[in-house]
Amino acid sequence: MQTLFNFSPFILLLLAVACNTSNNSNPINITVSETSIEKMGLADNSIIMQVEVTNGTNQAATIHWDRIEQQTVLGWTYELNGSTSNSGTLNIPANTSIDVTLTITPNGNIGVGMGSIEFYDPMHQQLTSKTVHYKSTALKEYFRLNLANPSNATSYISNSTPTESYIHHVWVINDNTTPIAVHWKRTEESRIPSNWVLAAKTHEICYTPPILSDVFTSIPPMDSVPFKLIFGHHNQTGYGEATPIFWVNTDSSNSVKSQLFTYKVLP
Repeated sequence: MQTLFNFSPFILLLLAVACNTSNNSNPINITVSETSIEKMGLADNSIIMQVEVTNGTNQAATIHWDRIEQQTVLGWTYELNGSTSNSGTLNIPANTSIDVTLTITPNGNIGVGMGSIEFYDPMHQQLTSKTVHYKSTALKEYFRLNLANPSNATSYISNSTPTESYIHHVWVINDNTTPIAVHWKRTEESRIPSNWVLAAKTHEICYTPPILSDVFTSIPPMDSVPFKLIFGHHNQTGYGEATPIFWVNTDSSNSVKSQLFTYKVLP
């Protein structure tokens, strides 16, 4: 009986390999937080996309990834977690998630790029594959402002009149091929005479004076919308100024624009 359990080193090695192979044959449970990401930015700045990749198995795993560009823009460069390669691996502990960051740098080149990143277990690629599709748009600028009447739109002087108000008018223009949502806010109105009342007006809404901000939800491509600021002076003489600001919420620091309006009512 003792000879039955007297395994040779070769047989023990075969048993160890067999056990190890059996463990490695279990597919990795891979999940991703997003399957589609779309972002817009300026051509002079990097566009950042993030997705969370999870290893849902009870042991550490090496997950492979491949990045494929379906629509390329000349001059753009790409990095995935700091790697400029089109493929690589992620070492993820058991039952843990990690952030994966795709950085697209347009290098001043406008355009629309599209691609995908596939995450998978190489031993069970078809069974475990998870794909994240992405689309990035690089613009020269998000929008521009154009005064409706440049000769007097920024500084206007009048006598007291029966109309008791004056309207400043600026166009918010989208020169791009994609719709743009632009936020606006009335600011710097502290130098307004006590009896004056200011109110905003767009192509869709006449706002009451307490409303200080809102959004143009979608300015169509190659189109514009009006923004008007009404100075209701009620025949009170004096000087007032206001500075509405405009911005894209996803990139407020790089997109903000302002327009100063001043108004004086003479006796």
